[in-house]
Amino acid sequence: MGSLSVLAKSIKPPAVLLVDDHPANLLALETVLEPLGFRLGTASSGTEALGRLLEDDYVLILMDVHMPGLDGYETVTLIRERQRCRDIPVIFLTAVYDQPEHTRRGYALGAVDYVTKPFDPEVLRGKVRALVTLYTRGERAERARAEEAERIKDVFLGAVGHDLRNPLGAIVLGSQLIQRDPLAKPAHARHAVKIERAARRMAGIIEDIVDLTRDQFTGGIAIAPCTTNLEDICRAVVDESRLGHPDREIQLELSGDLAGFWDPDRIGRVLSNLLGNAVEHGAGGAVRVRAVGEVERVLLEFHNRGAPIDPEELPRLFEPFHRGDRSRHGHGLGLGLYIVSQIVRAHGGSVRVSSTLEEGTTFSVVLPRRAVSAPPRTSLD
Repeated sequence: MGSLSVLAKSIKPPAVLLVDDHPANLLALETVLEPLGFRLGTASSGTEALGRLLEDDYVLILMDVHMPGLDGYETVTLIRERQRCRDIPVIFLTAVYDQPEHTRRGYALGAVDYVTKPFDPEVLRGKVRALVTLYTRGERAERARAEEAERIKDVFLGAVGHDLRNPLGAIVLGSQLIQRDPLAKPAHARHAVKIERAARRMAGIIEDIVDLTRDQFTGGIAIAPCTTNLEDICRAVVDESRLGHPDREIQLELSGDLAGFWDPDRIGRVLSNLLGNAVEHGAGGAVRVRAVGEVERVLLEFHNRGAPIDPEELPRLFEPFHRGDRSRHGHGLGLGLYIVSQIVRAHGGSVRVSSTLEEGTTFSVVLPRRAVSAPPRTSLD
């Protein structure tokens, strides 16, 4: 019972902002609304109101229309330009601008009510109580939805990360045992190789889905940078690709200092995805992987010959689930290049692609030597 009372005390009452250039009017509003038990902030100008909105989370604004400097309309226009204040309900108060054209302008700015002075205290109190109740109820519902989404995300990641990875691990191990069994028939060994490749491809798809889910829920892929030798990662990824594609020539060119502060597992995913993409879509000739250490950054290039990427596809190439013409015969969900772009972005780097019939296709990645925090993404990124 004691903990509940402490919790109740820690929950702040909703805050309402009162804006009027006359101190007597502000005092009257405070007197009328004080019985509701809300926290009441005051501002005597539009400019002061904009500052107050940075100091607290207001759930309702009572705005006088006729004020020197910024009037109520101009102030609300500026408030609506702020992301965090865009949806705060506003009641306009006026003793002057009460003509239809004025009220229409107020409602066009998203006002929920337009009250003329002098007002009935009981009516104004009732309107404020109702609007604050509706707003806070909506906030609670939004928090509940966010919590439920977080719970679903955790369940999903747990199911994909554990319940699917374990069976795939058993399939890979079983196929490898068959390949190593001296008593296995050649046909069985060949089938085991195909099974292992399919299982590893499925494991890659699972990793892409997990990364996509984390990215969408948290606004970016998490990285754990440490001192990393990119040369070792390049050699390991290229050697693995050569084993999986013995019929393809894969060249590796390394030069300069390739040490940096990156997440080695994530950078390995970048190399694996881009090299796999080059091998899959290259048509004859060697696939070239090039890593060059410069003063403050490292450049990675993956080049292959073959049909060029349609210029109309290039702007969308790194979008999630975008597969395009080059991938119509491939495997996966179209997440590989998207994951590459987000991992590189998480390191503060960049990735681009050029593709022509004469020069072939080259994916280029630039990584700063030390992973830096990428700027926060917006919903439009």
